[in-house]
Amino acid sequence: MACQAAGGEGAEAYRAAYVDANRALLIAAARGRARALVYSGSTGVFGQRDGSDVDEDAPPAPASPSARVLAEAEVLVRDGAGGGLRTAVVRLSGLYGPGRAGLIDRVRSGKHALGPDDGTWMNFCHRDDAVALVLAVLERGEPGAVYHGSDATPARRREVVTWVAERLGIPAPRTETAVPGPDRRILSEWTRRRLEVELRYPSFRVGFEALLRPPAP
Repeated sequence: MACQAAGGEGAEAYRAAYVDANRALLIAAARGRARALVYSGSTGVFGQRDGSDVDEDAPPAPASPSARVLAEAEVLVRDGAGGGLRTAVVRLSGLYGPGRAGLIDRVRSGKHALGPDDGTWMNFCHRDDAVALVLAVLERGEPGAVYHGSDATPARRREVVTWVAERLGIPAPRTETAVPGPDRRILSEWTRRRLEVELRYPSFRVGFEALLRPPAP
């Protein structure tokens, strides 16, 4: 299971983390006669801005140099299967969980607000569900397959901001500045059905509710 992260922004940092590192891992896996390698990739390979649905069969549509590197890494890993090594890709979206609750902080500070383009889709995956999905692929994923690690309930940005602000007990922040970025709804029904994985946090509400709950005395 390869779970790497880039050490910085930009195509060069991404290439080192996702292409060069995966190439080295594939070589090491073959030499060590590993049975499986699962690459935890990103739904960032999709740059659609039209609110369209994107499932596991949709071809990558990278909209930046960094995203093109991510798409290249997927091809490298999928083509690396063979000789007893089974490879697969899990595209993760909007990871959050304990110690990773930046969106809540951004709503609190007003950096994540209602305004232009707040109808764009947001896609999330709780850390624990991401781990469960990757482990399921490692155990029984199909060679060369691509899976989506995303929850069952994508939500529009206005819905997320309003809900979080209500739980924080503050007015929903507002802005007149448009937020650049993709607008697509990541679907993962096929992944969950194929892997027989039931999400512990099927929507951002369930996962963020747990993060916002006061710790037990």
